[in-house]
Amino acid sequence: MRRSFEREKIKTEKYFQSKVKKQFENMVIIPPNESFKKIQSDLINMGWIFDEGLLNYVEFSDYSETLTDSPALRLVNEKFNITLIPHGEGIEISRLEVWEEYQGQGYASLFLDNLLRFLINKGIIDIYVLPQHAGIGKSTQSLAYNTNALQKFYQKRGFQRMESGHYWKLMSTNTIDINNFSPDILTKNLSERRLSNQLS
Repeated sequence: MRRSFEREKIKTEKYFQSKVKKQFENMVIIPPNESFKKIQSDLINMGWIFDEGLLNYVEFSDYSETLTDSPALRLVNEKFNITLIPHGEGIEISRLEVWEEYQGQGYASLFLDNLLRFLINKGIIDIYVLPQHAGIGKSTQSLAYNTNALQKFYQKRGFQRMESGHYWKLMSTNTIDINNFSPDILTKNLSERRLSNQLS
């Protein structure tokens, strides 16, 4: 019984080593584009972190997968965890996560709306997202657990699935009031008073 378990364990380890090796062989290198360069210094000044090479593994619903290495801008504060990377000529929202204790209170909407206002005000109109669940956190209120709710969340803001591929693109900015931008929402150190005023 013990030998059978050991053989199975070795077989599983070899399979995963082979899979990881194949992923690295097929890894896509994504260089910074003009859109990324356009927002980089402003976001760094707001407390975002610049990462020269972020490995990003994505497994799609049709069982295909990609591994990319790209520059990234990341914000991690007491409410949010977000990552932006270059995508084509535009920007991809690679991660938008609200910490569990703040989920279901409108923070994701507040943050995404202000992020879209910022990007559009910078002249970036090619904005992409991959709205599929990640299973992050334990809260049932988390959008990360519910693909349909996540897609509706982005659809409400004008994102639509592209005809080819898995990604969604911002197709309409009609629902986004670009004049109502609150830059401090996108900063490392959030003001609780400002947040509560925005949510009410």
